Amino acid sequence: WRFIALERLRSMGALQPNHGECQRLAHGLKAKDPTFMLYLPRRKQVAIAESSLHRIVLHDIGTGVRVKTFGKFGWAPGAGLNYPKGLAVDDQEEHLYVCDRSNHRVCKLLLETGELVCCCGHREGARGVGDALLRYSQGIAFSNTTAHGPTVFVCDYGNDRCIALD
Repeated sequence: WRFIALERLRSMGALQPNHGECQRLAHGLKAKDPTFMLYLPRRKQVAIAESSLHRIVLHDIGTGVRVKTFGKFGWAPGAGLNYPKGLAVDDQEEHLYVCDRSNHRVCKLLLETGELVCCCGHREGARGVGDALLRYSQGIAFSNTTAHGPTVFVCDYGNDRCIALD
């Protein structure tokens, strides 16, 4: 899989095989407990959820250099993360959506600063059952093509369901 992914990135003009980018990328993207990765095509970066370190790390895909790290351990309703998993980004790459798994919520962050904009789920971070509650959210996707406008789809693992947030 790695070879196919690098070939695909290379075909998009992101990697130049004769200049050692593949080696720098492989070296630079070392991560502690990486559980999810998201490609940001406009920025030519990848966002990696390092779950056990409770943070999100951005890397430049051309150089492998760490561009930014945000997040730290924290309980809801605060701005900290507790075992982040799934990642999604809006079309303009302005906001990053994070499944804050063990805070049982989905967070919307400003991608530039990592600042918490808003959250969905139990405001105190407790897991629950019900329309507005989540239990161990893990997967997430952003779509701007639904009839209702921008929609965030979430895998609510602990409640055995997938939900749509508008």
